[in-house]
Amino acid sequence: MAFHLKRRVLAAAAAFTLGAASVAQATPLYSVTQISGPSQWGTTAQAAVNNLGQVAWAYIPSSSTNLSDGVSYLFTPGVGNTSLGPAHFWASDLNDGGLAVGAVYGSLSESHAAALNTRTGQFTQLSSDVGYASMVNNRGDVVGSRYVPGDGPQFVSRATLYRQDGTFVDLQGDLFSGKSTFVSGINDAGQILLSASFFGPFHNAVGTVDGGFTPLPEPTGVLGVAAGRGLAENGSFTGAIQTVDERGFISYHAFIYQDGQYEMLPEQPGTEYSSGRALNDAGVVVGNWSDNSAFVYSRSTGAVPLTGLLSADCSISRVEDISDSGYIAAVGRCGGTGEGLLLLSPVTAPVPEPAQPMLLALGLAALPVALRRRPSLARRTSS
Repeated sequence: MAFHLKRRVLAAAAAFTLGAASVAQATPLYSVTQISGPSQWGTTAQAAVNNLGQVAWAYIPSSSTNLSDGVSYLFTPGVGNTSLGPAHFWASDLNDGGLAVGAVYGSLSESHAAALNTRTGQFTQLSSDVGYASMVNNRGDVVGSRYVPGDGPQFVSRATLYRQDGTFVDLQGDLFSGKSTFVSGINDAGQILLSASFFGPFHNAVGTVDGGFTPLPEPTGVLGVAAGRGLAENGSFTGAIQTVDERGFISYHAFIYQDGQYEMLPEQPGTEYSSGRALNDAGVVVGNWSDNSAFVYSRSTGAVPLTGLLSADCSISRVEDISDSGYIAAVGRCGGTGEGLLLLSPVTAPVPEPAQPMLLALGLAALPVALRRRPSLARRTSS
């Protein structure tokens, strides 16, 4: 009898452990909130999300192709969309303090870097030079580019740190001579990911305003490294490795750069190329595959189609940004509607598969039954 008791207790404990482990390892889901309708989204649009789930987004109405006609909004969960003025302000990024940065466009599409405090309404043109602001960290450091004359008739862009007093710091210095530079990422420690290209491959450098910049090594045999959006606190970033395939065409493959190494991300069967769009401090990468689908990647899960992680009947075609808290700004369609901008909010409590609650319940129910019988069996054995 003691043997059967032991087996029953072990079986119950195993059921409990398996059920609990299954719940803990369940795939996290994202709830979906529609931000824009199909008429407000297209190829001429962009979005950035902060750690509060707020999204700064901009688009050009279908009746125009001019950036001076761009419209920007701030989406706040539980509130909805509010207009980001003044007119012709094109929002590019948003920090947790509510500072939105971008550019204000004139009638001739001439742009100037600008910032808007969404909490006070204060609007600031950051420079009289032609250019734009692309990113802002939670310290309020604003980075972007200025357009300056190049060696020929073309203008080139120079990566720039914009100060609130109207002055600026040229980040490019003597790096990447003859190339256009821009900022792909800035973290809260003030580290900046500088990218360069001028009708050719992309190259990158990391550094600070005071410490200068150091070009990053590149994998052997590649054409270039196109960085995505963002720079983690540990110096990691994502993007796409540029290679030349056997047909002589340029091909792109998503990667994550961490610990001084480039790690290629798994490809989706049937896709020709992939790109890492953005990453957060947890090392989670969101990116796009060439079959008009998007993925989320971590070392523990690998690359997983984002559509399969949603708690609603929606499909994701591409991603725009991810915050450190896990919010994702993405483009997709829900039901029979056209594509629009979506906010994907991480579900904090894992949702178990249908069989898992039953397994967990059986384990919990079996333990007290087995333990309740143990004293009587012990007394019977001693008699």
